Amino acid sequence: MKQRKDKEIKIVTDIQEVVKELHSDKKTIKNAEMIVKALKENKGVEESVKKVKDVMKKELGFSYRSTKKIPV
Repeated sequence: MKQRKDKEIKIVTDIQEVVKELHSDKKTIKNAEMIVKALKENKGVEESVKKVKDVMKKELGFSYRSTKKIPV
């Protein structure tokens, strides 16, 4: 139980660090897949898109709305 909780905390902190890095570099976070890719490259951690979305919404207060195409 404790190992699972420690792993959960590590995942949350890794996601928070990656988001802060991108934010400090003035990069726009377009989607959760971008965070998953950055996690894999920077931290060597593979995590699901759903988990990243949940952490970003609950822990960091981020939310996304899909854009609508407007006819010309």
